[in-house]
Amino acid sequence: SISTFDSKTQAYDSYQTYTKAVSERVAQEGALAAQRAAQIEEEKKRFDQMAQKADLDRAALEEIEKQRKESLAKQQETLSAEAKSRQQKEAKLLADEAMKLYKEEKYSEAEQKFSRAFELDPSNDQIYYAYGVTLYKIGKYNASIVSLKLAKGTDFDPVERAYYVALNLMKLKEFPEAQKIFD
Repeated sequence: SISTFDSKTQAYDSYQTYTKAVSERVAQEGALAAQRAAQIEEEKKRFDQMAQKADLDRAALEEIEKQRKESLAKQQETLSAEAKSRQQKEAKLLADEAMKLYKEEKYSEAEQKFSRAFELDPSNDQIYYAYGVTLYKIGKYNASIVSLKLAKGTDFDPVERAYYVALNLMKLKEFPEAQKIFD
């Protein structure tokens, strides 16, 4: 709206009032922007702390699982060739059953079979890889990441393994780490 003034002093006073109001509004907006920036920084710190804790928890889980895998492998080494062969055949049968259950979307049952198959044949990284993917399907994301990382074989696609690791990280809301893998 257009205002009319009776005197130069009225116009000047109105102008002063207007510039003061604009300055206060700019100051308020600046304070709000600074407050938002501080909140964003605080959220970022919180997410970083959560990611660090998750990394530590996952590292501890990985160490435990690595020791379990080594222990099972040592136990397998003590077996006779015949007993070892028998266990590997049983592990393959269990893994085949687990894969069938997986395809039927019976992931919890598949997890149990894959776990048992791995215990019988800890040197079979293909079983361990399938176990890791199954863990992802049932929401055990940290355990899935550990299993996928410890599966060192060449019988599966490394790009697919990285994809599942990244999916796990996304589910855990560790977006920067997942993004690094997807890039």
